[in-house]
Parts: sequence; C-alpha cells; structure tokens
Amino acid sequence: MHLGIATDHGGFRLKEDLLARLRADGHDVVDFGASVLNPDDDYPDFVIPLAQAVAAGTLERGIAVCGSGVGASICANKVPGAHAALIQDHFSAAQGLRAPRTAMRPLSKCRNEYEIRFWGRIAAL
Repeated sequence: MHLGIATDHGGFRLKEDLLARLRADGHDVVDFGASVLNPDDDYPDFVIPLAQAVAAGTLERGIAVCGSGVGASICANKVPGAHAALIQDHFSAAQGLRAPRTAMRPLSKCRNEYEIRFWGRIAAL
C-alpha cells in the first residue's frame, strides 16, 4: 500500500517506530516529517501536506500522529477530501476501516505509544 505519515515533536518517536514497522511489512511509505525531533515545530506544517496528498489521490492512506490525535484530526479534516478519523484503540481502528471514505488515520501518541500491541489493526489501515 502507498501510505504517508506525518507528525510534529509530540509524536516523533511513535512515527519513527510506525514508519519502520510499515516499511518492514512491505508498504511504500512517504515520510512527511518531522525528520528531526524539534520541540518548536507544529503538526499543521506536516499534517496539511499529508492530508493534501491523500485528498489528491497521490497516496492511498495517511497516518498523522500528534500528542492527543485531536489536533491532527481537526487539521486533516480542514483539507477537503482528506476524511480523517481518530484512532485510539481496537474499536476505533476497526470502525475507521469500515468507513469507506476515511483515508486519514490520526493517532494519539499519548494513547498508542505504549500500545503497539495492536499493530495488526494499524498495519491493516
């Protein structure tokens, strides 16, 4: 699957972990940043270009990571056609997969950083 992933400093470590796992699973992943851990960066700088690529059809799906996931969701949903749904657990992951128009998967770093045990659901995005 051709995916994109983005975060700011709040989800940097989780994004790096997800990026490695997705690539190891054979996905083609475009990294929209952040490329370095910088406490002064802000998620819209990375999430908006990701959402625009998803909405344009350049990517099949997008994963945006921020501290709570809420900011990334709001930001991505401001881009017409991005259709972001916040994923925080197994149930929301399954529901997000059932929504045919939902192409963006914002993740909460706070909820998911230590819950990668549900990797199968994230990998199915």
